[in-house]
Amino acid sequence: MSTSSKLVRINSNDKVLSQSVNNGDFTVNLQDPSTTQVVKGITILQAYAPNVFYNVRSSQGEINNVLYIEQKGGAKTAVSIAEGQYTTTTMIAALKTAIDAKLAGGSVVAIAQDTLTQKLTFTFSTGASPETVLYDAVDGPSTLANVIGLSTTTAEQLVSVMDYLPDLGGYKALYIHSKQLADGNLIDGNSGSVSTLVAIPLNTTAFGAVGVFDAQDATSYSIEYPAPRNITHVNLVLRDSKGNRLDPGTSEIEILIKIYY
Repeated sequence: MSTSSKLVRINSNDKVLSQSVNNGDFTVNLQDPSTTQVVKGITILQAYAPNVFYNVRSSQGEINNVLYIEQKGGAKTAVSIAEGQYTTTTMIAALKTAIDAKLAGGSVVAIAQDTLTQKLTFTFSTGASPETVLYDAVDGPSTLANVIGLSTTTAEQLVSVMDYLPDLGGYKALYIHSKQLADGNLIDGNSGSVSTLVAIPLNTTAFGAVGVFDAQDATSYSIEYPAPRNITHVNLVLRDSKGNRLDPGTSEIEILIKIYY
């Protein structure tokens, strides 16, 4: 790349309102046309995005709050819990309330977490026909299946032990996309070439805190363009690993890059 370079900071607070949807889908006009119109490549140095997306979601991102059940003698029924940031204890309480409301004949469910295996057990009791099926993500499709550790649809039975541990870890990473800066930069296993600029890990970021990407080796995060391009107008979109657009509300998104011209 050329030895001529400048640092560029792009922040959602600098968005052009008429060209932006929210802080997770915004456009910034860079105010240095003499250099931003002939960019040969970039290096991603830092990126910030907030971990403000619930571990159980019903309104945006990857929806995962519905479990399908079928009580003996009844029809397949959707059970949903409100979106929010759950612990295992609060999820168990919410799910029991939601399932009990759907069961007929006075049946109820008790949900417990084994102290040794940490897996959840669903025990259906009372009523004339309490035996119940819990449907997995494919047969249901139960979007809550992975959250509670259910991988295979159960038999019609009184007691069902989940296959795996519950997963309330939420998003493991957030992805910032930009066609202007990183068109075709990532080959995704399901979607092919996508415009992912940077992945921001959240594995050590508490809910409500800010996830940080900080390049330890800047040369590893460089993109060289086949021909100089104009990046005066840059659009950034925050997505999850499935490509769903995410709205962080009033929280900021920011990237710091070096441009070469």
